[in-house]
Parts: sequence; C-alpha cells; structure tokens
Amino acid sequence: MLPQLTFHEIKGILSVTYHIKKRRLRGNAPPKYGSLNKGFSEQEVRVFFRVIEDDKFRLLFGYQAQLGLRIGEV
Repeated sequence: MLPQLTFHEIKGILSVTYHIKKRRLRGNAPPKYGSLNKGFSEQEVRVFFRVIEDDKFRLLFGYQAQLGLRIGEV
C-alpha cells in the first residue's frame, strides 16, 4: 500500500524525476562534475526516505547514505 503524500511531496517527487530525466537526455554533453558523481542529491535522498516503510530497509539505506557505501558493502 502506498503512503498518502501531500501535494508538495508529489510536486517534489515530480521535480526530482524531471531533473534526473533531463540530465539523462542531455546526450553527449560533458558531465558537470566528472564521471564518478552518480549519487543522489540531498533532495532525492529525502524523497526516497519518505516512501520507505520498512524499518530494516530504512536502517540499511541510512547507513548507505551516511557512510557513502555501495550496495554490496551494505
């Protein structure tokens, strides 16, 4: 079951997905910060954590976000 989101949360999610899609559609434009920057922005992390309901996953993804761990390291 999906959580009930406010209008502003939905607007934030749509904004984040729009910017991600926009970045991917740029094509052959050189990366702004180099090719290693593949992490989430702070706003993307906040939106992601709002929709996680399971405490176990919240803990695992929290460690990953705070410590900069890759998925295999978690």
